[in-house]
Amino acid sequence: MTFDSRLVKKIWVPDVFFVHSKRSFIHDTTTDNIMLRVYPDGQVLYSMRITVTAMCNMDFSRFPLDTQTCSLELESYAYTDEDLMLYWKKGNESLKTDEKISLSQFLIQKFHTTSRLAFYSSTGKYNISATSETNSFIPYYST
Repeated sequence: MTFDSRLVKKIWVPDVFFVHSKRSFIHDTTTDNIMLRVYPDGQVLYSMRITVTAMCNMDFSRFPLDTQTCSLELESYAYTDEDLMLYWKKGNESLKTDEKISLSQFLIQKFHTTSRLAFYSSTGKYNISATSETNSFIPYYST
């Protein structure tokens, strides 16, 4: 059974956020793009369509022979690993990418998932991330 965002406002959902987000928004044309699905076995799928602009520190000291690694980390804001565990259900297969994605002057090498705990002494341990690796290249032009 599938429900829209109205029911989501009435139940508990994880308070997940993107750690290095500079800007993000939930899509809401023509309505909030949030979905809740309850399966006959009691399993629950909670999904939302979100766009995130994230920070990625890069080191170009070896350009154009460099490799850049950027991660998109997800954590719970209030719940520690004792309350909520985040994990990739299908490992690397959890990440679906479009073959046509490209970045100017970069070759996207691979995407992979990791699960780790980040420890904050004042609040506790939180976890999960997705990582992409890119290699720079200089286009070759012949005249």
